[in-house]
Order: sequence, then structure tokens, then C-alpha cells
Amino acid sequence: MKHFAVSVLVVLVMGCDPQANPRSCIDGVCSDPEYPFCDVDGTFGGVEKECINAGCPPGEFERCVGASAYRCNAFGNSFGVETCAYGCDDSLAGCRTCATNSDCTPNAPVCDQSMNACRSCAADSECDSRVCDHGSCVDAATILYAAPDGASSATCSQNDPCAASTAVMKAIVSVDPRTIHLASGLYASLTIPSAATQLTLVGEGATLSGDGGGLRVDAAARVVGRGLEITGVNDVLVCGSAGGALAKVSLSDSILLQPDTSRVVSAISCEVSLSATELRTADVGSPSSQATIALGTDGTLVGDRIHVHGLRTTVISMMGQRMTVRITNSLLENTWFLDLSTDSGIPGSSALFAWNTFVSRNSNTALDCSSTTLRLANNIIFGTAVSNVLSGNACVTQTNVLMPQSPLPSGNIGSDPQFQDVSAGNFRLKASSPAVGTAAAKPPSDHDFAGVARPQGGAPDIGAYEQ
Repeated sequence: MKHFAVSVLVVLVMGCDPQANPRSCIDGVCSDPEYPFCDVDGTFGGVEKECINAGCPPGEFERCVGASAYRCNAFGNSFGVETCAYGCDDSLAGCRTCATNSDCTPNAPVCDQSMNACRSCAADSECDSRVCDHGSCVDAATILYAAPDGASSATCSQNDPCAASTAVMKAIVSVDPRTIHLASGLYASLTIPSAATQLTLVGEGATLSGDGGGLRVDAAARVVGRGLEITGVNDVLVCGSAGGALAKVSLSDSILLQPDTSRVVSAISCEVSLSATELRTADVGSPSSQATIALGTDGTLVGDRIHVHGLRTTVISMMGQRMTVRITNSLLENTWFLDLSTDSGIPGSSALFAWNTFVSRNSNTALDCSSTTLRLANNIIFGTAVSNVLSGNACVTQTNVLMPQSPLPSGNIGSDPQFQDVSAGNFRLKASSPAVGTAAAKPPSDHDFAGVARPQGGAPDIGAYEQ
């Protein structure tokens, strides 16, 4: 509490005569330089309309009074008063910068009360339009809004959402790239036709489900999606077609769920990119019943920070020509790479797994290297019910933790990776793990499965998690 240089005077003010109290500022004026501040309502000195000496640290915030912020002046004897357009907050030591998003600018559209500042958006839910793009809130007028119960005759506006298929058709005929916002709820399977050259799907608790695939992306279509849950009785995500023009689909922060024994991802003449996405397989079926990830000719799968799991073995198959698999910073459980490639073309097919953690809990090897040339770098490959996690010797291995594996390929580590708790599914590393600080510099990675920056110490850790 501040101590003011004032004397407590007991005076009897007769009528309204300011001369009865020589320090009175009933007229709003303090003429004595020793007492320069008029305490109008007695907030600071206890007497209304009395001139006081603030006796405060120069420049220091004093308090909020209503919607005004009081701050000590440069001489320490009075207060400057700032009227706050968006209110005053003692915890912020002054005026609020904003009250709602509408008080902010397009470049910094989110009013963050904890920071007392307008900032870039970090999530779709922070925007009034429900769509954030690279830190800026997308104008609602440029978004097509869909809802599970939306009518085909609706305008697809935020207040009048339409059916998802209607939104797709409207997006296709638009001259500009369009964004479709899917409100929470269950939708039938959605097909993105070839005419969709640049389409963004933003889900907010939206689930796409259907017998023929939850999401189908036709040849030549270009789709970016996030925040989606996709499921299907026969395949989940189906992209491209044999001999068709190259399609592209990129999903982030999504869930692909296969409830039976069919495929999760099927890509032919299609580039599929998955980021921070979960691929969950059924808990039924034999290991070879269907491939979880199936690539055909000109099929590509790029996965970063993906989690592939389920009791059924996850089978990654390649059958065709010019196929590419690149999976990094990911957690893959019960995985079995099955190469059925008939590739004889140029540049041919390739498969790279780097900075991942593989955990096999069944009798199948984690990766089949008998006839497949896989590049394995900085992975932890661990099995609980096998004699070897790798079968065959066609793989190119570099700085992996392989347990168990005999004979151990040169340049790898054959020790227990020392997970925190395998039974609980906690595959983070203990500080004493041989994987800590022992990864090779290449191929490079600046983040781990959880998005933590690599390295956290002098050198990065092997596996999906940085310790």
C-alpha cells in the first residue's frame, strides 16, 4: 500500500466554501505545488475533493478506478489518468488492449486476455469464422459452411449451413480456392471429384463415414484437410485411380479409423501426406487379411508425427511401380512391412523410416527385410514376442536401436531402449537409455513425435521421442 504525504485534517466545511479547507479541490484545481493531485472521490487519501501529494514511485502503476488507469507521474507526487477504451485491469497493471476479437486487426485477430494483446490465431476455434489459416482468421464470407443436417438448398453461410456434398459442388465452381467448414457431427462418405483443384476441409468434431470409404479423392483433385475423423467399412481414405492424373491429399490433426479388416489408406497415382494424425486399425482379423496402408503405381505416402496402432498387425504394402514411403518422427505399433513390389521402372520405388519408434507385441517381425530395400535410420525397433525385429538382410540400416536382433547389423545398437513403461504404452525414454544423445545427424529432424524441438541436449535422441 502506498503512503501519501498528507496530513489528516479534521475540518468542518461550512457550506460549499473551498476556503474552509485550504487543500480543497472542489473546483477541480490544486494550486499548491506540494499537493498537486485532486483526489476527487477520496480513493487515494480518504477525503473527497482534497489535494494530496501522491508520494509514489515515479512511473509505477497505482490502480484501476473504474475504466481508468492511474499511474505515478515522473515527479512521484501526482497521478496521470488514462481512460481505457476496453476497460482497466489491476492484474494487467493498466488498460486492456482489447475486449473481443473484433477489437483486433486481421494480422493479429485474437484478443488474448492473458497476454493483454492481440495475437495471431493458433487454432480454428479461436476465430469467429471458425477457420484459422497461418495465423490469420479467414473471412467468413469466403468459407462454405456445412452441417450434418444441412439442406442442399441452404446458402452454405455460417448462419445457414448446407449439406457437405452441396458445399463441395459450390466450391468446385468457384473461381477462387475455397474452404469448407464441417460442423461437429456424423456425415456420409464424401467424394472430392477431379474438378476440385484446390479445396480445404476444416473439421470441428466432424466424422466422415461410409461403406465405400469415408473420404474419396478422385484423380487430379487437390485436398487439404484437418480436424477430421474418417472411418469406413471398406477402406477409410481412398485416393487416385490407376492410370489417372496425379491426385494429392494432405491431412493433419485427424483420425483415420478402420473398424474391420480393410485398408486405412489406399493410394494409386496419388500423393498422401499425413501429419500429427492417428491411424487406428481394427482389433480383429489375421495379420495378412488386408494391408493397412496400400500403395499402387505412382502412390506416395509421407507421414510425420503419425501414430499407427491397433491389435491387428499394421501391414504396409507396395505393389506397382514408382512408389514412395517416407515415415518420420512417428510411433508405429505391430507393424509389418510387406513388399509386393513389381517395380522395374526408373526412378523406381523407395522406402525410408527415420526417427520412429516401432513396437511389435505379436509373433511377426516388425519389418521384413528379406526382399525389400528399406532405409532405416535413427529408429527404435523393439519386439516383445519375437527372436528378431528384422527378418532378412536387404535393409540399409544406420544408427538404430534393434532389440532383439542377432546378428546385429554393423553401426546399430543391440540394447534395451529402456522405455518408461511398455505395458502402459509409454514409449518415452529413460535418462539411462542407450538411445539418448546417440542419433546420427542425417537424415535431419528438428522435432519429435510430440512436436518437441530436437535436440534437447548436445545431440538428438534415437526414436520418436526426444528425452
